[in-house]
Amino acid sequence: MVKMALRHTKPPLHHPHCESNTTTTTTSTTSTTPQHRTATTCPLQHNHHHHHHHHEHSC
Repeated sequence: MVKMALRHTKPPLHHPHCESNTTTTTTSTTSTTPQHRTATTCPLQHNHHHHHHHHEHSC
């Protein structure tokens, strides 16, 4: 019972959570780098370089 509870919590909970965390971290890190920069640079660069903003997003 204890083993099943631990094992049951490890693969279904730990496995998806770990994979989700890795995917979220990877996506968050990748999305945080350009998105965060775009979000912070959007209000500044948006007013500064409207056309460059599109290039920054693509970059």
